[in-house]
Amino acid sequence: MLPVVRSYSRMLRRNLLYTAVTRAKQFLLMCGEIRTVEYTITSGEDLERQSQLVNRLQQLITQAEPKS
Repeated sequence: MLPVVRSYSRMLRRNLLYTAVTRAKQFLLMCGEIRTVEYTITSGEDLERQSQLVNRLQQLITQAEPKS
């Protein structure tokens, strides 16, 4: 079950909605407001991730490289 209501606005991002819909195995029950789904799909408010994954991987690769 996927709640789709304005009170969860921080979680209503297009990429998260896409993930929820595509990961459903047999069926998906979405409960809430149709206008909220429409807003989520049409808004361009996808947030940029604040991940340091690329930096961490680069550090690990640099540390693992054999030193000549």
